[in-house]
Amino acid sequence: MIVAQIVMWPHGNPDPTTHYSLGTVVIINTGDGTPDLGNYDFYVCKCADRLLLAEVEGGVAYVLTRMDERGAWKRGRIENFPKIRLGPHDLLYRVLKSVVGWRNQ
Repeated sequence: MIVAQIVMWPHGNPDPTTHYSLGTVVIINTGDGTPDLGNYDFYVCKCADRLLLAEVEGGVAYVLTRMDERGAWKRGRIENFPKIRLGPHDLLYRVLKSVVGWRNQ
């Protein structure tokens, strides 16, 4: 599992008590790919406190929660990602591209 968090440091202040999360991306390998190509489910939250990692009997379940019933702000799947040839930044890029697309042009 990959967790990428966007953290605000107001005015560049290094004091961690002033930092707060603007959002979190969680990327989970589904395990149904190949050694070369991975499949990933992803969840994008606008706030870090909406992420809950819960241990359950028989293993660890990654449960994404939100303050209301709507779930993650965005969720989706990346399939056939060339995980040997490309790295985690490329995977994060594909997640963000699928969520926000080209709207920033």
